Amino acid sequence: MNYITISGKIKKELKLSYTKEGIMMVSSLFEDLDQKNGAFRIVAFDDEAAKLHAFSTENCIMTITGILQNRKFKSKDGQSQFITEIVVKSHQKQKNQA
Repeated sequence: MNYITISGKIKKELKLSYTKEGIMMVSSLFEDLDQKNGAFRIVAFDDEAAKLHAFSTENCIMTITGILQNRKFKSKDGQSQFITEIVVKSHQKQKNQA
């Protein structure tokens, strides 16, 4: 597995949803503070999703650790799509954040 630790900020409001199995999930866009790596889609499940949703907001600066993964899925129009995302396993807000 490809583990990654990166500091940055949440660029869009966290989107709360549930999987078909009823597992809580949040997702958003996360931008590297150095802007060397660009922006990543982040996703978190279960307890980590609940923590992120409860205590994080758009433009919140934090460090996240997770698994970098590539996956393929079918879009609503039936086209194959590829995405790179970070599955968040832990996060820590920067000290100067409320």
